[in-house]
Amino acid sequence: MIPSERCFARRLSIRSDAPAKAWLYRHRFLLLSQRLSRIPQFSRPSFNGELSEFGSCENTIVLAQGEMQLDGIFQLRLAEMESRAVNDMFVILSDVWLDHEEKTMAKLETVLDGYEDVEVVPSLFVLMGNFCSRPFNLACNSLSSLRSDFAKLGKMIGNHQRLKENSRFLFIPGPDDAGPSTVLPRCALPKFITEELRKHIPNAIFASNPCRVKFYTQEIVFFRQDLLYRMRKSCLIPYSTEETSDYFEHIVLGDKSEQKAFKYTGITCFNPGSFSNDFTFVVYRPCNQEVELSALES
Repeated sequence: MIPSERCFARRLSIRSDAPAKAWLYRHRFLLLSQRLSRIPQFSRPSFNGELSEFGSCENTIVLAQGEMQLDGIFQLRLAEMESRAVNDMFVILSDVWLDHEEKTMAKLETVLDGYEDVEVVPSLFVLMGNFCSRPFNLACNSLSSLRSDFAKLGKMIGNHQRLKENSRFLFIPGPDDAGPSTVLPRCALPKFITEELRKHIPNAIFASNPCRVKFYTQEIVFFRQDLLYRMRKSCLIPYSTEETSDYFEHIVLGDKSEQKAFKYTGITCFNPGSFSNDFTFVVYRPCNQEVELSALES
């Protein structure tokens, strides 16, 4: 008799091992390489015969989205779409203290009320921490109170129907917000805290700090960290006030210091200021990279 074979089912894990990510990109590259090899211009001649009128392109892969014009010029479609996005507008606020209901939250509702009534609502609201007036500490702060504060924020946003339906809301944690670690990049806000807000704003996005937003051809980086104060404190050689008294002329950073906008090696940089301290914020129009320094009356 042939002994019966015993089959053992191996339990599959929902988590992959470390080499899986490298295998993923390698697999994508091989699929792309195989598809391109079927195109005559990208295939290696089998014999040393004459090439086609287009020649041969070996060992080069360029992946781009666009349209081939009649004159043979390849035009990027993303650049054209970006130039047409004249109505897109980002509203960026930093230091949105949710535990200051009479001051910060009242001013935030004023901002939302104003944009609710404009002809074209902003496509994106970026709310950066800190989301509490005091550094988070499990011994002093209650997670349930933070959860309640975010729920109130979600209800406030939900009361603005046009913003809720047409705008996206991006939340970025600050250096003193709740989280498993203060190491950069910081993880997104804990789901337990933001769960009630998500019920009111389903399209809310909770990102890491720093985080990167892709807008057609632009890459926009949002980074919330009080580095200007730390670098000035650790400075060994004091800067000269004879040249300029502007700290940003020496250190280019964005944090809770004064509101600022400038160009650095062709890159648009800005600091929205601290909304809870002086009610300042920034409006950014990515179509022409225009920065509007805005503020409410205190």
